[in-house]
Amino acid sequence: MKRLLCQLIMTFVLVPNVGAYQSDAVFIQELPKRNNSEAVTLGWMASGSLSKKLVKNFPCLHITTTSDKTALVEFMRKQQLVGSGTDQELAAAMDTFGKSTDAKYLVNLSTYYDPMVGYRLDALAWMSGEKSAEPFFSDGETSLTYEGILKGAESLAEQLVVAFVKKSSKQRPNNEVCPFKGRVDVMAITSRKEPKDPVENKFISYCNGQDVPGKTFDSFTVEGKQFWKLNRLGNPDTEGTMEYTLTETTLKEEVDGCHTCKSGRNGHWEYKDELIKRSVAEGLDTSTVKDGKSDNKDATINLHFSNNGTYSINVKAVSKEGYTKTTHTKTAVGTCDLINEKPKFDPEKFTIALEQRFEGFAGTPFDKKLTGKRTIKLPRKDNDEEWELTIDFDLERP
Repeated sequence: MKRLLCQLIMTFVLVPNVGAYQSDAVFIQELPKRNNSEAVTLGWMASGSLSKKLVKNFPCLHITTTSDKTALVEFMRKQQLVGSGTDQELAAAMDTFGKSTDAKYLVNLSTYYDPMVGYRLDALAWMSGEKSAEPFFSDGETSLTYEGILKGAESLAEQLVVAFVKKSSKQRPNNEVCPFKGRVDVMAITSRKEPKDPVENKFISYCNGQDVPGKTFDSFTVEGKQFWKLNRLGNPDTEGTMEYTLTETTLKEEVDGCHTCKSGRNGHWEYKDELIKRSVAEGLDTSTVKDGKSDNKDATINLHFSNNGTYSINVKAVSKEGYTKTTHTKTAVGTCDLINEKPKFDPEKFTIALEQRFEGFAGTPFDKKLTGKRTIKLPRKDNDEEWELTIDFDLERP
């Protein structure tokens, strides 16, 4: 009996998909004003129409109705009559059903029928727990014929689904109804020289009875690349990997044909001072994953849909610990003052964080697929590097 009871409850209660908002449940209550068969049937048909519209647009929602409850009670009573059910099992089933209908959105469908007036259907919708008693949807339909009121029920269902999405969008910043899943790639590159043209100063020195040319040269270059290859599993659960490389080179050179030694002698001298920092990181940080579960701090991708038909993507991720190796070389060759220095530096550890919002993509929560590609330039405040970020994504939802 326990196995049958579990199967029964699963039949009446739609289980949300993995990654969906567990709290986004809708309870539809059928309220016939006159307990005649026409009003009851109209309520059942209107409830079914609304449920069908919601499930068609957003399969992840948890939807239950008073008809589900009635069917469950009738089934359990029949089991008791044939000796297959007990009061305790019925109570347990109803308790489970009651928890499943602890819905975030409540819809009342009031139905009325009078042979002299015809049919009347009113729909009111609230969000559970709101301080205001005002419904976010209130509308109704009347008709002299049953066929006409069924068309009105279809129209009300369409309007209520739109109102539901608008209400949902106002309640949270990351406001997709069913979670989008799929690939999100972010590429970031930087290439810079400072100044844009390396500084080269030429000069003439006089020694040993002749003019001898000389020069100094200074440059600073940066070459960097980040590639974040992410996979969105739900809202906002994300996994993936990344690769990061950055090379910073500071170079100073001097060539002097009339370098003066400590002895007073003049002669040719070449000096080079080169500082190279190479940084490498690979993989995403998983420090907040415990027992195979994450609290969404390592990597997240949030979507926000605006009322103007556009949406934005906010990508956050942190790399695994990387390291920076520094090489500093000083050399001098020539008549005197010879130098050959290569000091050693211990590797420095670091992590790279990605936190960027990409805006202005066309789409709504009703869409089944979201795709896009965009490049933005982002000046860095720490060392004035200009990073060029490109996002390329392909997301789908049930």
